[in-house]
Amino acid sequence: LTKDSPPIEPGLLTAETFSWKSLKPRDLVLKIHTYATKAIMLRLPVGRHMLLIAAHSPVGYSLHVCSTATFVIGDEDVVLPNFELESYRFTEQSLTILRAVGNVIASFKDKAKLPVALKALQTAHYPVPLHDKELTAQHFRVFHISLWSLMKKAQVTKPTPNLKFAFRAMVLDLDSFDSSLEEVSLVECVDIKYSVPVNDRDYSPVEVAAATKIQALWRGAYVRLLMRARTPDTKENACVADILQKVWALMEMTIEQYAIYLLRLMFKSKCKSIESYPCYQDEETKLAFADYTVTYADQPPNSWFIVFRETFSVPQDMILVPKVYTTLPVCMLHVVNNDTMEQVPTVFQKVVPYLYTKNKVGVKFVLPVYRMAVRSQSLTVAPGEGRADIFSIY
Repeated sequence: LTKDSPPIEPGLLTAETFSWKSLKPRDLVLKIHTYATKAIMLRLPVGRHMLLIAAHSPVGYSLHVCSTATFVIGDEDVVLPNFELESYRFTEQSLTILRAVGNVIASFKDKAKLPVALKALQTAHYPVPLHDKELTAQHFRVFHISLWSLMKKAQVTKPTPNLKFAFRAMVLDLDSFDSSLEEVSLVECVDIKYSVPVNDRDYSPVEVAAATKIQALWRGAYVRLLMRARTPDTKENACVADILQKVWALMEMTIEQYAIYLLRLMFKSKCKSIESYPCYQDEETKLAFADYTVTYADQPPNSWFIVFRETFSVPQDMILVPKVYTTLPVCMLHVVNNDTMEQVPTVFQKVVPYLYTKNKVGVKFVLPVYRMAVRSQSLTVAPGEGRADIFSIY
């Protein structure tokens, strides 16, 4: 370089927070200007983070990133699979809950240890008191139903009535396991309202009073039986403890897998109490994605064609973000709800993050190449490949 050389722009490196859920401007967390070499420290709060790093230099640059914690850096194909996995805090929280369940089962026949184990279990799955009776009841209902689903999953065969009785003795919850709720989803259970069954027949007051009295007597006898099974040094308690220990032996072999399944079930319930878990903040970066790749043959000039037109089912409400990768110069993805025939909004010819609701006919993804894009070329469009990544955000 000489005095007469034109000025050289400094190198620039930026790091911004990134989220698939929103189109809002990203928050800048790091910025470096330098003509030579420069280092800077970035402190991130506890949790899982996704940062978009961009570097620019008129000559060239070499980037070194070091951290005291495990991290992954690279393009989308390298980084995104790591966000399909559960975060460290989520896994730790789930293991804490399931180990507390195992401690209750191990202490079920010990009169001194059982109350302590039950208190520890409550602290594990209900760490922050909500001071709301209705929300607290919903939380415990979600936890009990999720735990029961986990125990059913651990069984090779269909759960026996003895297992259901043993589980009820452990959690002392009768309402969440009514036979009418066996096939109800967790989301529905959060807002379910119990009602008296409606029958076409008109019952007399005497019949209603008799049925009510029989139900009350049976419920009282059943609750007393559960309390005996909950009390150590009784025959019922020893029987229940043996049943629970057999189930725990199956879950303990792959405890992390079952623990994640339990906590993920609770998160799927959408109960507001779940937001009190510290690991709930990591859901901002939790996603799942699938690649959809198609090939197209050579196309003549002055024509248009469709790269792909496919219908995808939406089994439950979810936020989806489709992205298209192709070498074609001008193309635009269209997404249409087949139930309402409404098109998903776009911004700058890109489909925005959108809440897709559960529907019957599915959602259609269409990627046409417009006539104008091909007419601008004098040669035939060569065979190629188009790829669509569909991101599902939790």
